[in-house]
Amino acid sequence: MINFKKLETFLLVSDLGSLSRAAKVMGATQSFISRQIGQLEDEWGDKLFERTGRGMALSSFGQRLKPEVSLLFEQMRRMDAAVRDNAGILTGDVRIGIIPSMAHRLFPLLFADIQKRAPAVRLHLVEAFTGTLDEQLTAGSLDLAIMNRFDESLRSEEDVLGSLDTLLVGKAGHPLVQRKVVRFNELADVPLVLAPAPNGLRTFLERHSGMLGIRLNIKAEVNTLSAMLNIVGNGDAFTLLGMLAVDELVHAGCLQTSQIVSPAMTRTVSLGLTRHHPLSRPARVVAKRTRELASRLLASQQAA
Repeated sequence: MINFKKLETFLLVSDLGSLSRAAKVMGATQSFISRQIGQLEDEWGDKLFERTGRGMALSSFGQRLKPEVSLLFEQMRRMDAAVRDNAGILTGDVRIGIIPSMAHRLFPLLFADIQKRAPAVRLHLVEAFTGTLDEQLTAGSLDLAIMNRFDESLRSEEDVLGSLDTLLVGKAGHPLVQRKVVRFNELADVPLVLAPAPNGLRTFLERHSGMLGIRLNIKAEVNTLSAMLNIVGNGDAFTLLGMLAVDELVHAGCLQTSQIVSPAMTRTVSLGLTRHHPLSRPARVVAKRTRELASRLLASQQAA
């Protein structure tokens, strides 16, 4: 009998070219991914991948099989969506990714909303920075995701939900964040802790620091918002975030913010839907409510 989880693993490794990246997307260990591939190779009697200096590349056998596996996997997804839609009851799993700056505010609202409208739908939340969400959305591991975009990085198929200024965030009382504005070129002297590259913010920073002939002082890369804010709250460094991520700590007197100018750093918050597979009816409902609730949350922040 065909194990569709193994087929999904095969497709993901072939798309990402890496066992470790596939493991990260699937929320599994690298050894688990390796075993899944090994079991498929044993069952099918040939090597699916070749290890190279750049990761995992499809073997000639894997290249021949991939189109067939992709077609079969897509047909099964369509059949599952059709069966669920025909039943008339909203039930099933919906996988949603949300950037950390919004997850703590948006997900409780969305969870309560979906519980009232479709209690048989089960939500799977992934809280991660845009680079990771982008990757998972492309791979089909997420149905929808809320992400930050800067400048031209906004994709044509994404819905704009709103925008937020990107602020310099530091420990309350520090002279730098007691100022109303900070010029972009002054960031060269500021120790920063940021989310890991690649992401839209880092691309924006690299482009504009290059144009101004400065080099940013990035002291650390941190992949969780809580760790980032702990470092900033201790006064050891600064970071760059929208107010939605820090408003509670600002109101509590722990952090302060300054507006960045010349250039200003505006982030667009967008909703992206996977193009890897058709959305089920529950996923379409969750996407609609996510769009409405997130837009309302962003509008309230701008009005504050």
